[in-house]
Parts: sequence; C-alpha cells; structure tokens
Amino acid sequence: GDHWLGDKEFFHDVSAKVPLILFDPSQKADGTRGRVCDDLVEAIDLAPTFVEYFGGKVPDHILEGRSMLPTIHGNAAPQRDYVISEYDYSTRPHLRHLSPNAKSCLLTMVFDGRWKMIWVEGHRPMLYDLETDPDEFIDLGADETHADEITRLSNAMFAWARRQHNRVTLSDEKIDADMCHDDAVDGVYLGFWDEEELAAWKAQNEPPSK
Repeated sequence: GDHWLGDKEFFHDVSAKVPLILFDPSQKADGTRGRVCDDLVEAIDLAPTFVEYFGGKVPDHILEGRSMLPTIHGNAAPQRDYVISEYDYSTRPHLRHLSPNAKSCLLTMVFDGRWKMIWVEGHRPMLYDLETDPDEFIDLGADETHADEITRLSNAMFAWARRQHNRVTLSDEKIDADMCHDDAVDGVYLGFWDEEELAAWKAQNEPPSK
C-alpha cells in the first residue's frame, strides 16, 4: 500500500531495499560479527559469495555479482559505488500505455546510497534524494538544479550497461592462454602498421633462428 501501490512494481525503498542477514560461522568473520552494514549490495552478489566461501573460484565471466566475503571478513572497503535494478513490465496491461511495445517496457534504477534515479524508456528520469526525502515523495527529475546528479547517475548507468555481459562460456584466463596469441598464422601478420613495426615486434617476440 505504500505510495498507493498494490504490488512491488516500482523502486521505492519499501520494495527495493531488502534486508539481508548473513552468518559466516568461520573465525574470519568474528571481527565483524553482529555488525550492521550499509554497504550497497545486489542480489546477484549472493552466488559469488557462496562460491568463494566453499573454496571455489568465482567465474566472473558467468557471475556478474561480487563476493561479499572480503567485507564480511573486514578486509575490504565497500564493493559498490552504486546498485542497479531492472524491471520488465511488459506483462502488466495497466502499465503498457507507458511504452510503445513490449521491448521498451523497462524500468531501470541506479542508487548510490543517497540519490536514486529511475529511468523509464521514452520518459524523463525520476530522481529522489533519500537524505532530505527518505519517504521518496518528491520527484526532482524535472528540477534543473539537480541536472548534475542526473548526469552523474546516467553516466553510471551507461558504464554499467556497456560492460561485458554476453561472454558466459569463456573465461579471461581461457582467452589469454589459448586463444589470444600474437604469433603469426601461416606467415600472415595482422595488426601492424608497416614493415618497421613488424620487424620490431619480431625482434622482441620471435625466438632466434637456429
């Protein structure tokens, strides 16, 4: 019922801020045991945390989240400067009037601990200052005095969107070790500007002839 909504269809804190309780039974966590932490966390951080806890290597080409163990063990600063949330409302008939088609039915939120920006495709961004407006009733998205915050959070969202998201079968190590080599194939050298550059590369990389 908060904000006159009957479901969790928006990014106000009453739905987006989910309490998280972590218990690490190991002695490494004794220094932070019982602590209340305000670090920014995404739900996708849980899987890499479990993997690392049980001694596995986090496959970061598959799991986009970040392990929380360094924070739990008191060995790291906060892992995130902001969090992202997404919501696809294409199946909600009472919201479809906001967008021209199913592919554009997307809400995206970026939150840095104080400022929360919500982007709806085809509409101006919404902006809330949770320091001065903790209940999120005042939308500052159309206020030109907050244009710098809109720009900063938009840049953060764009940086997140253009990260590597689509390579889920090959790790960086696999690519570096087995696939990305500078050696020539059948005497064909790619990526050199001229013969002088190629000669310099050969002198540094090719073994001397016997």
